[in-house]
Parts: sequence; C-alpha cells; structure tokens
Amino acid sequence: MSAALADRLGRVAPGLTEAARRVSAAAEVARCLAAPSPVIVYTAPKTGSTSVEGALDAAGIPSVKAHFLHRHHRKSVARLREAGRPLERHHLVERRLRGRLPVGDGPRWRVISLVRDPVAQRLSGSFQAPGVAGLDLSDLASLRRHVAGKIEDMARSGRAFAWFAAELGESFGVDPAADFDARAGFGRSEGRGADVLVLKTEALDGLAPVISGFVGRDLALERRNERHATPDAERYREAREGLRFDAGTLDAIYDTPAGRAFYTEEERMAFRARWLA
Repeated sequence: MSAALADRLGRVAPGLTEAARRVSAAAEVARCLAAPSPVIVYTAPKTGSTSVEGALDAAGIPSVKAHFLHRHHRKSVARLREAGRPLERHHLVERRLRGRLPVGDGPRWRVISLVRDPVAQRLSGSFQAPGVAGLDLSDLASLRRHVAGKIEDMARSGRAFAWFAAELGESFGVDPAADFDARAGFGRSEGRGADVLVLKTEALDGLAPVISGFVGRDLALERRNERHATPDAERYREAREGLRFDAGTLDAIYDTPAGRAFYTEEERMAFRARWLA
C-alpha cells in the first residue's frame, strides 16, 4: 500500500510530513466535492467506516471521511496536540469540510454513516489511540476501569447515540433514528443539501447492495481495521471478556428511543446479555 493510500484510509503514513498531508487532504476534498454527487463517509469513530471507505476506493468512487464537523472537532484536535501526536487524516479533511457547511446550491452530498453497539464502540475506541488517553494496554485492570468509567458516564448522561443529533442533525437537519429500519439494518434520510444513508455496523456484510444502490455503482465490502486482526487483538479480547455492567447501566444505553429505533428487541437483548454482570 502506498503512503498516500495508507493516509487516505486513515493511517498516519510514514514519509509524509503534516504539511504534505494537509495539501493531499485539501486536494482529495476538492476532488470529492467536484463530483456530480459527492460521497462523504461521515460517522462516529470505530463504527466500520474504514471498510466502507475502502470499498468506495476499490470501486473508483471519490470519497472523504469525517468524524466530527462541529464542537468535538476542536476538542479532538486539541487532545492530539497536547499528546504530541500528528493529526489523523480525518482531522485534516474535517477542517476543509467544516467550511462547506451548510451545503449550498451545488450538488447534493451523498452521506454514508454507521451505527454500532455503543459499548463495543467505546471499547474499541480505547484501543485506537491509547496514548492520547494515557492508557497502558499492558495494565488490564486499569484499562477495564477506564473503559467502564467512560461507558457508565455515557449511560448516565444519555449520550449513547448522541453523535447523530450533534453531527448529522446539526449538519443536515436530519433525524436518522426516525427513518431507520432496524430489521433491514439501514435507513435513508433527506436533509439540507444531502441524502443520508445510515448502516448498522453489525449487519454491514449484507448491506453492499444497499450502498451500491445509494452511490450508483456496484461495490464489494471487505472488512478492514478490525480489532481482532490487529497486534493487540488478544489484549482486546481479555478486556472485552472482563467488561460487565449492571442492568440499570445497560438499560440506560439500549432501552432508549434511539436504541429501540436502531436495534431490534432481539439485538438489544443480545447486547444486554453480552455485557450484563
């Protein structure tokens, strides 16, 4: 894989300075937005976006990926700067896309987003950049306490699915939960300047035809950046197996209007059984 392609798929590629990466990201955003129907992969972190972006790239469809276009973008950049880490590709893209909102009179954007079990998503996120959070992956007990604290706080504050209102709602005026078909595993919304497709990460392997219809070109999905295929896979499995929560915490995540909109009762019960103490 070339340094440029690795960087496009979300990896900080060796051999590319930040200045060069900024130029590359700017060119990529310009190329994407110049398309008749620009495709933006805009989703919360650790939901399967790299797999979707890779499928679009393999099909020759220009796209860019973003996680945060509003308040959290600045916080995310500040955390990386404080930790002395380079900005990720999506941060550079986000800086360009933020200036293009709201979408004007040009072509409507085609936005692809994903929803994932919030507990699994937060656990996976802790392994993505442990240095930023000051985590030592070799200290399993501390790692579990950190992840459990984050998830319990998420449950108490009602933020399990808050990304959708804070990002898609703010950017395009859509409510994806209202348009989502939990049994089909996807939903489509029409918003300000954009058509939005939300996919269920757990059902992603069967949703290639849905994405193909949305972007107007056949594509094949190949899972990428999955935790079980990384060097820390065993540590991740150990952390996951020891992570458990009380019923009240899990109900505050899954037995909510958004939880019921995105996941069937059977799926929510399965998640609850997986994480119940």
